[in-house]
Amino acid sequence: MKKVFGSIGKFFAKIGRWIANTAWVQPLLIVGGIFAIIFSIPAIKGAIDRSKASKKIDEQLVFLTSHAIDLTGAITGDSVADKLFTALEDFEDNPDSRDYIENTFGSKFFLTFAKKTCEVCKDTVDGFVKLQSDFVLDHGFNYYTIMLDELYINEDDKDNNGKYLAKFLFENHQTVLDHIAGGFAEGATKMDYALFKNISSSEQTSMKNSILKLATAVDDFGEGLDTPTTFMIDLNYNDKKSIEIHGVSAIFFNYTNLITDSTLNSYTKAQFLEKCWNYSDIFDPDYEK
Repeated sequence: MKKVFGSIGKFFAKIGRWIANTAWVQPLLIVGGIFAIIFSIPAIKGAIDRSKASKKIDEQLVFLTSHAIDLTGAITGDSVADKLFTALEDFEDNPDSRDYIENTFGSKFFLTFAKKTCEVCKDTVDGFVKLQSDFVLDHGFNYYTIMLDELYINEDDKDNNGKYLAKFLFENHQTVLDHIAGGFAEGATKMDYALFKNISSSEQTSMKNSILKLATAVDDFGEGLDTPTTFMIDLNYNDKKSIEIHGVSAIFFNYTNLITDSTLNSYTKAQFLEKCWNYSDIFDPDYEK
């Protein structure tokens, strides 16, 4: 074996001496090396860009999942998400329900139904991140998600193993979802919902169809629900000129489609969300475009 490695070493040593003693070869090697570096730049840049994009997607998904409300116990109606919807159902008449929501989630917050595989959900995340980092909001920034593709895994429970936990959440709170969907759909028809009356007719149709899917979420276990679906919940919303049902004062979906600014970036996304939070511009019941 030593003889083999020795022969290989001698071979490369001879090549090295030949290159060192052959003047015209050295410039060719230098030029060739330069061109190799130049031609490899696009490939290197592509790899770096793909790495950055992958990292960004990972960060977006982490943001969604890190704000997720716990669905453990949804089968029996005992999850944290179940407790939220139960409290929303009667918070106006039950001080204990109001206290629970305020102490656990805040008196004002965004709630997004999302999926890990939803690319639009990830694309809208940077608006919430920028809103949290660069904007001062009354009641503070509060944001939560319900991940629709969270699975129940329990091999001992043959009937429910592998099913989506959101299925049980929607079944447990069908009445609340029906009220929200019906109220906002009716408000959209009557132009009582501020956002609805200030968007294009095509967006109005799309939004109304998306709202109505809330009422059928029980039947398809949320799989047909448009994602992202975002509620803004405000326990202190007192302006009766626009819609408010079970604390939900605004509903929107892929909000990037509603941004009229020619520049679409994290800041303009955050500005749109701030308008929703403050009921300003197209979210103002008195606003007319």
